Amino acid sequence: MVDFFIMAISRVYINENLSDLKPKQKVALSKDAYHHIIRVCRYKLDDNIYLFDSTKSDQQFLVKIINAAKNKLEVEVLELEETKTQNTKSAINLYISLARGNTFEWILQKSVELGVSSITPILTDLTQYKINLSDKAKLADKMDHWRKVMIRACEQCGLNIVPDLNSVVKFKDIFTKNGESFAKSSLNLIA
Repeated sequence: MVDFFIMAISRVYINENLSDLKPKQKVALSKDAYHHIIRVCRYKLDDNIYLFDSTKSDQQFLVKIINAAKNKLEVEVLELEETKTQNTKSAINLYISLARGNTFEWILQKSVELGVSSITPILTDLTQYKINLSDKAKLADKMDHWRKVMIRACEQCGLNIVPDLNSVVKFKDIFTKNGESFAKSSLNLIA
C-alpha cells in the first residue's frame, strides 16, 4: 500500500510584472495575491506554487512561500521555466455571440484552452442574452468577471498567456470598427 501521494504543483496568475525575477530572489506580492493564495487556495508556508504574470511572456516561476502574515505574502523564486504553450505563428481571434447562463463562461473556458489569442463578445439581433452597452458600470463588472473566468482557465490548462478580452460590440460594427484587425490577423472566427 502506498503511504503517500504526489500532489501537482498549482499555478496562480499574478496581475503584476514578474519578468525581472531571478532564482533565489525574494519578492513581496500584493494584498490581492495574498488573499487568493493564502485565503482562497489555502496554501501554507513552504508550499511550492507556479506563478505566471500579465506580461504576455510565455514563462512561469516556481516559487516557495516563505512568509505569510497579515495580508503580506513573500515568496522566494526557485526557478524560471520558459515554456512554449502559445502558438506565436498565427493569431486566432474569436468573435462569439453572447449566450445565456453559464454557457458563455463555458465557451470562454474552452476557447482559452484551445489557444485563441483574443475574444470579442458580440451582440446580434438573435442574441438571447441582453446587455445594455450604455450601462458602463454593469458592462465593466461583466468584463471583469469574464476576464477572471479566462484567467482561471489558464491556471488550470497550463497556458501562461491570458488571451485579450475585447469589449462587447454589435455584430454590424465588427467589420467597420475592426476592419484593420481583420486584414492583419491570421485567422478570425465568428460564431
